[in-house]
Amino acid sequence: PVSPSTMTGSVDWRTVESFALAGAAGVMIEDQTWPKRCGHTKGKSVVSREEAFARIQAACDARDNGLDIFILARTDSLILGWDEAMYRAKQFQRIGADAIFVEALPDRAAMRRAIEEIKMPMLANIIEGGLTENLSALELAELGFSAVAYPFTLVAAKLKSIREALQALKASLPVGPPPMILSAEEVCRGVGFNNYWKLEKRYAYTDDGQSNDKVQLGSSEGIGSVEKE
Repeated sequence: PVSPSTMTGSVDWRTVESFALAGAAGVMIEDQTWPKRCGHTKGKSVVSREEAFARIQAACDARDNGLDIFILARTDSLILGWDEAMYRAKQFQRIGADAIFVEALPDRAAMRRAIEEIKMPMLANIIEGGLTENLSALELAELGFSAVAYPFTLVAAKLKSIREALQALKASLPVGPPPMILSAEEVCRGVGFNNYWKLEKRYAYTDDGQSNDKVQLGSSEGIGSVEKE
């Protein structure tokens, strides 16, 4: 399931409708101003209450007009104080959002308090080294959260691996054989490279117009090895 993020305000009806027709399972509507910033960085700001409520209303109206899509309402208004964040979250609930996301709750005490006050499904957002205490999915579930996002984890892990590999190469050292890094076979399998060999076979016609139409596209058969000439 895909759940994209958007915050386009006056066109949220059309935006939500487009996502739903494209097959998205849900959509997140925010109350930040444009240009949007990561919720764990400085300098962010939010729109007025009125505009924030209108965004959520438009999204919910689109959903209620026969669309099968989940509405996640996000607020970054904790920068204006606890009371403002809770007020907006509760109004989002009243308007009809399916779940609430209060960005940058600092610690488990604040998380527990938000769960108790809002009393509806909530999303947690964990960025390692960010503004929110780093808790596991199990810990968050025990606090009462229905879902959690770890948007930074894979990026951070990838950059760390890239940095270590480049440092090894700079020192004129081999990066290391598998399993220290992935083998060529694993890389090809992971990115679906070997499907291209199947495409070549599928569309390889002979002079007399015969094709290899028995090759099934999209099958996993034969994938996982690097073909060599």
